[in-house]
Amino acid sequence: MASHNIKIPAYLNPIPREPQATYLAREIAQLREALKQHPEDELYLTQRLLSYTSFFDPKEAIRLAGRMSIIDTKNMFTKETYLALGRSYAQENEIEKAIDNYRKGHEIDPSCEDCIIEWGGIHSVLGDFENAIKVYELLDNDNIKNGKENSYFQRAGAYFNLDQLDTALDYYKKALQLNPEDKDGFIAEDLAKTLVEMQSYDEAIPWFKKALEKKAEKADSHYGIGVCYQALEDYYRALHHYTETLKLKPDYLFALNNIAYIFINNEGKPKEGIEMLEKALETADDKIALNYMYNNLRSAYGAKGDYDKARYYKSLYIKNNGLDEEYIGEEEYDEDDEDYEDYEDDEME
Repeated sequence: MASHNIKIPAYLNPIPREPQATYLAREIAQLREALKQHPEDELYLTQRLLSYTSFFDPKEAIRLAGRMSIIDTKNMFTKETYLALGRSYAQENEIEKAIDNYRKGHEIDPSCEDCIIEWGGIHSVLGDFENAIKVYELLDNDNIKNGKENSYFQRAGAYFNLDQLDTALDYYKKALQLNPEDKDGFIAEDLAKTLVEMQSYDEAIPWFKKALEKKAEKADSHYGIGVCYQALEDYYRALHHYTETLKLKPDYLFALNNIAYIFINNEGKPKEGIEMLEKALETADDKIALNYMYNNLRSAYGAKGDYDKARYYKSLYIKNNGLDEEYIGEEEYDEDDEDYEDYEDDEME
């Protein structure tokens, strides 16, 4: 608001941030009441309402944006209105309108970082990483604080998803050159994940450790180190870091699954492994994860000789994919079943 040289009305009281769960609701309630009592400040109050509602009530935000188009006669908040509309249309899954509004917001103010990040984010969610890269290039603007660094970082992620790993690694390193402090360890962690995808496990481990030095509560970094040690067949250290992962995030499905993998395939502990798989299944909340868990339990029970349980989980796998029961069949399972999946590659994407 300060960029518009508008003084915040004295009747607006600072709203305590805690509890966070009700912060926005309390802000909005105060603004709505103020709007009733002070119609002379409609422009400022409506703009603030628009900003807040755009995060969780897109229909109301679109309505408020319509009002702003009428009362903002001097175009004081045009960029903010376009940003809120982009955010709202994205939530309504009206992608073309969202992109159009983000673009208009950026045209008005090329230093609008939120416009660029959210615009590029839409392309990334759609899997259109080539266009995401083009948008993230716009962050390389001297008027955006840390713009070049953020541009490198965002482009690195897009190149990673395009499986252009050498380019991704290069951009992460460029981002680190501009931000060697890497306060929260995000760059180091993503650089390490890239090295894992390149199967450069020995190189990845120190980068994960650097990320943990910046922020010790990084479950993903402990998991990543576990993945590296597992690939290097150092199962003791792998189990240690998977255990550390679970201390930070007890429902970390990938860690549970990979512990089970080591128990069953490397430690000779099929019972403990199956128990871990059953626990991992409880955390699976999407079709892909359920497919892995059903298939792994089918394989584990088959190798153990419990063919009824093996067929049961195969039937769940088939149903999860919308197929008919006739596909279940009566196939046999033996100790050499090698269909067990682990998550090394999937989680690092």
